[in-house]
Amino acid sequence: MRRWLRHALVALLASLSLWLSAELLFLNAVILPAMRGVLAATYRGEAHPLVNLVFQRVATDAYKTPLWMYQDKLTYAYEAMKIPTLVIMIGATVLVWLSTRPREARLAIRNWPQGLAYLVFCCLLLALLVHAQLGTYSRFMADDYCSAAAATAKGVFGATIYWYVTLIGRYSTNFLLSLEGVLGPRLTPLYTAVILSSWFAATTLALFQFPLAQRRLTRICLSALLSAALVFSTLQTSPHLAQSLYWASQMSNMLPPLVLMVASLGLLRRRLAQEQLTRSSWVWGFTAGVLSFVAGGFSEAFTVLQVSAWILILLAGVICDGSRFRNRLLPQAAPFLLGSLAALAVHVAAPGNSARLAIVRADPTLVGTVEVAWASTIEFLKWAFSSWQRSLSLLALLLQSVLVSGGFFGTHVRFMEPSHPRWQALILLPAATLVLLYSCFVPAAYALSGPPPGRHQVIPAFVLVCAIAYGGAIIGGLADLERRWPKGLGPRPLFSAFAACVLILYLLTTTQATYTQLRQLPVFALYASRWDSNDSRIRSAQAEGANHVVVVRIPENWAGIADREINNDPGNWVNICASQYYGIEVTAEGPSSE
Repeated sequence: MRRWLRHALVALLASLSLWLSAELLFLNAVILPAMRGVLAATYRGEAHPLVNLVFQRVATDAYKTPLWMYQDKLTYAYEAMKIPTLVIMIGATVLVWLSTRPREARLAIRNWPQGLAYLVFCCLLLALLVHAQLGTYSRFMADDYCSAAAATAKGVFGATIYWYVTLIGRYSTNFLLSLEGVLGPRLTPLYTAVILSSWFAATTLALFQFPLAQRRLTRICLSALLSAALVFSTLQTSPHLAQSLYWASQMSNMLPPLVLMVASLGLLRRRLAQEQLTRSSWVWGFTAGVLSFVAGGFSEAFTVLQVSAWILILLAGVICDGSRFRNRLLPQAAPFLLGSLAALAVHVAAPGNSARLAIVRADPTLVGTVEVAWASTIEFLKWAFSSWQRSLSLLALLLQSVLVSGGFFGTHVRFMEPSHPRWQALILLPAATLVLLYSCFVPAAYALSGPPPGRHQVIPAFVLVCAIAYGGAIIGGLADLERRWPKGLGPRPLFSAFAACVLILYLLTTTQATYTQLRQLPVFALYASRWDSNDSRIRSAQAEGANHVVVVRIPENWAGIADREINNDPGNWVNICASQYYGIEVTAEGPSSE
């Protein structure tokens, strides 16, 4: 009887956790409106007498403070408690479930390394979940209005051609932003969650192509663990995370090509793993070329990086496996390089380049470009390791890759084949990484005579993180931890302590980063609330046939670009784009005083 009661409690807690997850993260249809209703009734003195009494005692001069201030404080508290509430509910569900299965509980205690690794994975997923939650408060701002206005007036393909001819050669970005403009701001809150899910899934599938373990389930788990670590570390190393991940137009510019690059590498690994492979079929060549061509259309920096990366991959094939290079790697990787070169050619030939250079810079020089790109590369590396949080995150990623590749989690198949020259790869890796990082800064050095904006440096952050993870994999293969500490004998105490320190280090870094992001939830929520109020006011005025509407100016936003919000200047470019998008002249007056 007790067992059935525990099962019923597990089912109840699991159902409640699922409902809370949907309500707290996406719906906000029950709990927050109910809390606001109770607060309003209490403020008017219409709630239960005991509630009214508590409110009068807790809130000093309760009725001298406007209701909207109490509602803002309530929103702050509600947003701050979302993730902790979910963690408590999920943790309680897991504990009750383990109480119904004592055998699994004892096994989990005995296999503490795997259990600790799963805990790290949960913390990483929690950190990504917090990013997705922050993304739900993303709204149109600055360039988003211009893209949406052009898309609604000219259509998706018309706007794509318009931007390519008049301003910028990023054809894939132009198409995606035009599509987002037609879809409107209602779907903007979903874009961060979509890109993070796609990134995580693509990285997991790519890593799954490597022989991380013999058992399929173990292989999936290790791939997911490393995937979450790679995505998390890239975001942590990005100089301006808010603009790179939450600002729709910039996120659509920087992150989709990273997802496509990871997918390309996974497809190439799967293709090379096939037996009896002697030449490339036209289907494979077309698919690979189109994939790299589309990826190259998002950013000039990524296009140069992509060309450099495929050239280095082909060179690595010549150096490390020259005997099989012509029959295997060259035919399969060449279409990716050709697609990347085609994308670069389209960028260079864009008619809008001259107009854009006239805005940002008049006379780029070759010598100046080389010097500025090198200086920007060095400054980025200094910045990446200047903070102890970022340094610990990268160190934890390196050591985790060592553990996975070295066999600590029960890996029976080597990450790299024994015939591969591991020492040679480890020695050449820093030089290759430096070349790739340098290539990321060349376009900005040419156009701006300086480093790219911080939001664009998520691309070199991705390169650095992947290089560190790959270096850890090589070191783990060289250490050959599984052979030195067989699974049947168990790990030695020193190595066991080392693994525990690595995993605990990752727990600390992810927890600290998650806490930092959680503290920003109220700021994001308040901005979204003010934006939604202005949007509703504008659409109501348009429906009534008005020619001009004045909204409340938003004094600050989470992206740090308050100067690019709608203001009181009708000639401001943001006002012009917003007016064209809504079909009514829009200006803003005064600070927000909701």
